[in-house]
Amino acid sequence: QMIEMAREACEGSRMKMEAIEAQLGKIIGLHDLKIQLRKWAKGMLLDEKRKALGLKVAVRRPPHMAFLGNPGTGNNISVLPNVTQLYNNY
Repeated sequence: QMIEMAREACEGSRMKMEAIEAQLGKIIGLHDLKIQLRKWAKGMLLDEKRKALGLKVAVRRPPHMAFLGNPGTGNNISVLPNVTQLYNNY
């Protein structure tokens, strides 16, 4: 039963990571931000797998972010919805 739970957690994580990658693929440029978002997403998904296996997982504090850039360049329009979706879904 534990093995089946682990398989389900891995499959669910794989599907979620594919969805995250699809969202990040829509953002043009911002390579460093995408790398950081991938790291955070992978960490959250790893926590989900650990919970599914019955392991203790520390509470993850949401990171502090500031979207900086010239006004009108789409910082909040292009990136913020993706980040919000990431944290609301996981």
